[in-house]
Amino acid sequence: MNSTVVYVIDDDTALRTAYASSLHRLGVEVDTGVDGLEAKEMVQKALPDLIVLDMLMPNLDGMGFLRYLREHKKYDQVQVVVASNFPIMPDLSGLNVATFLPKQKYNPEQVAQEVVNLLKVKA
Repeated sequence: MNSTVVYVIDDDTALRTAYASSLHRLGVEVDTGVDGLEAKEMVQKALPDLIVLDMLMPNLDGMGFLRYLREHKKYDQVQVVVASNFPIMPDLSGLNVATFLPKQKYNPEQVAQEVVNLLKVKA
């Protein structure tokens, strides 16, 4: 069986590293990116099983990347977990987001556990 790959896209270095470490501890292979532009390059090279996506990022924000992802059929099967500090989440309907995890309520270990739970359901 192929290993599970998750992309963590967040401009906050400490948080991105913490998510990656928490996922590694749970046996998930992780690749990281700092913004939506980097995330676009990553998915064009290889598809992950799931993306943990921040919304507030420079260059191309999470919403812009999510719209890009959903405009291309080849990315339909990629699950997206939005982990963001938005006080009120923008309308994500029609963008096929698996779940929204407010950063102030979910620490990196909890986010990693949610991701693993979603991947198990898919498996």
